[in-house]
Amino acid sequence: MFEIILLPKKITMDIQDCIRKFRLKCNYSQEGFASLLGKSRSWVCKMEAGEIDPKLSVLKEIAAKCKINLSELVTGKIEKTSEDSNLQ
Repeated sequence: MFEIILLPKKITMDIQDCIRKFRLKCNYSQEGFASLLGKSRSWVCKMEAGEIDPKLSVLKEIAAKCKINLSELVTGKIEKTSEDSNLQ
């Protein structure tokens, strides 16, 4: 079964910037993040520099590790949930 993901027409950040943002927000070093994903530190460096385009399966794994959905990862924006609204 395929999952369809609708992305906004305008993505405000490049994917590598979004990944770096969430990696840092989750307090992972490049080395720690690489280990978590089963990749090398150089892979993370190259990916964050835009030299490597991660596969969809890797993007999904990154989103899961950062406890966000894929749309949030690729746009760099956290979506508010009804639970978030209740907290304010």
